[in-house]
Amino acid sequence: MTSFYFRTRNLAVFALLCAVCSPVFAADSNSTPKAAPTALLLTALTDGRWDIVHRDAIAWSVRDPNSEIALFLADVATSVTGNYDTDFKVLLKYDYPYSDNKAIDNLGTWIDTLVDSDVKNPNFLILKASLEVKTRGNTKKATEIFESILKLVPKNEFVIITLANSYGIQGRNTEAKALFDQALQLNPESAGAFDGLGVMATSRGDIKEAEKMFTKAVSMKRAGPIAWFNLGSIYYSQKQFPKACPALEKAVTLSPKMIDARFNLSGTYYSLGRKQDCIDQLKKIVEIDPDSTTGRRAANNLRQLGVEPNKPAVAPKPTDNLRQLGVEPNKPVVAPKPTDVAVTVNGVEITEGQVDTAAAPQMNRIAAGKSKIPPAFVEQLKKQIRSRTLERMIVEKLLDEQTKKLNIVVTPQDVIKHLEETGARQQPPLTLQDIKQLIQAQGRDFEELKKQIQDSPGMKYQKLINMQFAGKVNVTKEDAQKYYTENKSRFETPEQVRASHILIKPVSDPNIDPNKAKADAKAKAESLLEQITAGSDFATLAKANSQDPSSAPKGGDLGYFSKGKMVAPFDKAAFALKVGQVSDIVETKYGFHIIRLTDHKEAKLTSFEEAQKDITSTLDQQKKAKIAEDYIESLKKKASIVYPPGKEPVAPPATAPRVIYPNTSNSK
Repeated sequence: MTSFYFRTRNLAVFALLCAVCSPVFAADSNSTPKAAPTALLLTALTDGRWDIVHRDAIAWSVRDPNSEIALFLADVATSVTGNYDTDFKVLLKYDYPYSDNKAIDNLGTWIDTLVDSDVKNPNFLILKASLEVKTRGNTKKATEIFESILKLVPKNEFVIITLANSYGIQGRNTEAKALFDQALQLNPESAGAFDGLGVMATSRGDIKEAEKMFTKAVSMKRAGPIAWFNLGSIYYSQKQFPKACPALEKAVTLSPKMIDARFNLSGTYYSLGRKQDCIDQLKKIVEIDPDSTTGRRAANNLRQLGVEPNKPAVAPKPTDNLRQLGVEPNKPVVAPKPTDVAVTVNGVEITEGQVDTAAAPQMNRIAAGKSKIPPAFVEQLKKQIRSRTLERMIVEKLLDEQTKKLNIVVTPQDVIKHLEETGARQQPPLTLQDIKQLIQAQGRDFEELKKQIQDSPGMKYQKLINMQFAGKVNVTKEDAQKYYTENKSRFETPEQVRASHILIKPVSDPNIDPNKAKADAKAKAESLLEQITAGSDFATLAKANSQDPSSAPKGGDLGYFSKGKMVAPFDKAAFALKVGQVSDIVETKYGFHIIRLTDHKEAKLTSFEEAQKDITSTLDQQKKAKIAEDYIESLKKKASIVYPPGKEPVAPPATAPRVIYPNTSNSK
């Protein structure tokens, strides 16, 4: 029996008890009711599903254009995905929150909360680095963050290109070029890489090469407005106005608020004799950002053309709109009473008080961490929890009806089978005896626990759902082979090495000459290398001398890593060594390293025979999840679900199907 109702996360007894004693309906299953937009966003963001973040953040922004979090997520997701298509254009009438200090503080607090919850989640770190660039202009800090992200996801094209651009801004052209080349190796059609190489060519005055690179960039599938702007600007600077015009028009079409593109386009129109088009572009610039340097230049050009710049129109206040509708604003919202009806399911009422009680545990956790979360986000989170809780209670009412109708009973044997399957899914697997010992070690009675599970409604729901699988789930070898063939990259493990190192850093002291500090550090590293060559134990010297706090206590051991995981000089030296060899002194931005290679693993492709069992299990889960979801939806369609006036739920945007991947060493 595959359990969709009961899930465990890890070996912790607490998690095990949660799974078997206090189930919340399919909290992580595909059979769950659709969550509120923020929940979907956070799930997609956590998993790095930026296409979903892009779509749902835009939808959220349309519903709440005052939400700095929604607009920020939509903006970052657009950069990550390179998707400037129709959905993105709905945001163009809104202003991003990058000049509002309060909004920036709220964003910073929210992002810090995410990062604190998982400091190694690259997607959270991408938000943190993006905030530094977009609101604070702190390229150096953003560069440091993106360097740490690249270590976590060395083959992420967006991260590679963004870091390369940061290096380029700082004049670190060699490093930038290497990263752009790396991006093109990963994706030969990387518009961002070609665009970055074009910018580098422009900076060194190689206009012919720049034009070549920008032309390649805009020929790719997802070329963004920057690439078109750069190509148009190259033509504009060479006074090739017929070529500049379509490129700049494309940039403005993709990003209508790009006033620099509009300014160059206005000059292009003027040179082509299209005076009115020129005036229209200048007016638009003044309307978008009259106080910027480009805005003031546009206003000045309009006056020279004998046109008075238009002042931006003042948008009506929301309260004015309310009064026009005959509604007086700022009336206090009356809180519902506990006895008020939240929804009626097949004639059975669910009250507001019942919903509050069911949602209380999650609400209490939100209250405990309230000081770390922006107030607007707290309220959004509470609404989403309450909506999700009500939806769960509706589904449980429907399942209750069916279990009673079919007289479903949970037997002691069902409980034993459930516990055995729960234990088997742990890593490493747990036997029934192992679970019993863990429960008893916590001072709990195992027989009492089994009775609680048997009496819980969740077990009845699970038996009901399992009945729907009969004769409908059959994963063949051909199905598994097809999945393997279509997803072969997921079964590849790249070449890896295991290495230890000793790091000696130059002293950072304003009173010491940096050159002397560097020379002293190198001299110490050379002295240690001599000791190692003479036969001293590498691990002992690493523990006593290495200034890498994470690896020094382990004798310098860094574990296994693949190519591109470490900074380039270190990476090159490590992969050039044979097992047991020690490198010469290797200099990186961190200091001076001595590297010893301790193991080497060749790149490996897991064979179909090795992966077949996991693939079959994965496809089995996918099919069962779909059957369970369809069954619940069919119950809802047949039921009479009536909300009181004004309490009808707002449907969230559709979400893409969730994909379950096999459990392989390289699973994404």
